[in-house]
Amino acid sequence: MVAVFALSAQTAEFSLDALVDGLPNIADFVGRMFPPDLSILPTAFSLMGETIAIAVIGTVAGVLLALPLALLVPRPCSSRPGCTMLRGRRSTSPGPSRN
Repeated sequence: MVAVFALSAQTAEFSLDALVDGLPNIADFVGRMFPPDLSILPTAFSLMGETIAIAVIGTVAGVLLALPLALLVPRPCSSRPGCTMLRGRRSTSPGPSRN
């Protein structure tokens, strides 16, 4: 666990000195959050609605694009490479034997 933490800190170029030097900036940032400015709520709600609308559009587009592929995959698809690629996974249940 310590090795993973050390590697992560090195990769992120973590510096305790930089963190200590930045404490005044952190305090300023947190101080400007109080009291909250409620005048931005209408804009925030509008932008949240836009984000949800984009997510819905993306989900519907993904379903519409995936549906034709899903219908092309035969149900008794065994270990043929094309079938497993289209299904996205290998079946864990043993299929009928091909003796």
